[in-house]
Amino acid sequence: MKLLTTLAIFLIPMICFGQEAKNEIKPSIVTLFENYTPENSELINEQEARLLKELLSESGTSYDFFHKKVVFVSGSTGSTLVDKKSFFQSNQSYIIKHGEKVSNIGYVVLDKAKWKTCYDAIVFFWVKVPGLIPTKNLRQRLDNSCD
Repeated sequence: MKLLTTLAIFLIPMICFGQEAKNEIKPSIVTLFENYTPENSELINEQEARLLKELLSESGTSYDFFHKKVVFVSGSTGSTLVDKKSFFQSNQSYIIKHGEKVSNIGYVVLDKAKWKTCYDAIVFFWVKVPGLIPTKNLRQRLDNSCD
């Protein structure tokens, strides 16, 4: 009887209170994606900058991506370079299908003094490795990609 009482005390609150959805999307991001038209430009346009700001809102971003050259990195180890169009289409289809944002997304602003690259920032998505630290291999590829 004591065991049943103890179980009831611990299990009832867990059953009653569900987990809070961490990646809920705002209606504004759905509207932005509905009106999104990919461009061939390497620079981030105003609409893409707003989308990035919404996608990265949980990271507390204040970085302005507008007219910046951004490289998108994916893959379980964060070593696959992805083009801008694929990044936005991947997020768009995921949001439409699942009704939530991609959970493992973040960015790093590159210090031009330390990096020999033409990119201003790296956006990581679908990366399983914790932390947003570019690997040595990725760094070499980015340093050599703008020659």
